[in-house]
Amino acid sequence: MLEPVSDADLDAPRGGSFGSLRATLVHMLGAERIWGSRLVGKGQPMPQPDVFPARAAVISAWRESTAVLRAYLDQLPEGEITGEIQYANLKGQVGSSRLYEIFLQLFAHHAYHRGQIVYMLREMGQPVQGTDFIAFCRQAG
Repeated sequence: MLEPVSDADLDAPRGGSFGSLRATLVHMLGAERIWGSRLVGKGQPMPQPDVFPARAAVISAWRESTAVLRAYLDQLPEGEITGEIQYANLKGQVGSSRLYEIFLQLFAHHAYHRGQIVYMLREMGQPVQGTDFIAFCRQAG
């Protein structure tokens, strides 16, 4: 979806929660990386958009982050999705969440911002593929 978007278009003011396409993407990526690191007992700060100066860097980092989450799920024993982890949030406060809550949080968070990204891409005149989850499931088949 990002392939036809130039680096300049990533940073153009677009509104939304974070002001640009790059900032929105990095926010989503950051949330995914933070939760991924929490799942393995580590902490990580929210990255800033300038850490990913080119579109290719964002795409590469996202593929890596997704691979971490998939690897975690692949090693998880069946039925353990109801397990719980403890972690420190970005303010250093310790809390706990069930694994399924974490993955639902990521899904809902990404769905919200994905809508903003689709709007930004359409405003740029970029073609946008379907965004329905069920369509994705059918393609992944």
